[in-house]
Amino acid sequence: MTSEHSFQERNSVPDIAAELFESYCDSKGYKYYKLGFDAKKNPVEKFWLYPASIRHLPDYSLDKDGKVRFIQVKGTSKLK
Repeated sequence: MTSEHSFQERNSVPDIAAELFESYCDSKGYKYYKLGFDAKKNPVEKFWLYPASIRHLPDYSLDKDGKVRFIQVKGTSKLK
C-alpha cells in the first residue's frame, strides 16, 4: 500500500509494521504499551477536532532497563 491508496484501502490490510514491532518486543522480553489512537480497531469520529498534542501521541511506550521510551512505528522507509 502507498499514500496513493485511499484511507479505507490502507486500513483494510494488517498493520505489518506494528505487528513486527510487537513481535520484536515479545522476542526480547520488552514490555510495551499501545498509546494514542487506533484507526483500525477503534476509529475516533472527528479526529481532526482533537488537539494536535493528543492526535500526535506516539504509538507505543516501551519499558526497558528501567527507562521509558516512546516509539512511533512507521510502515514506510520515507520518514519526515
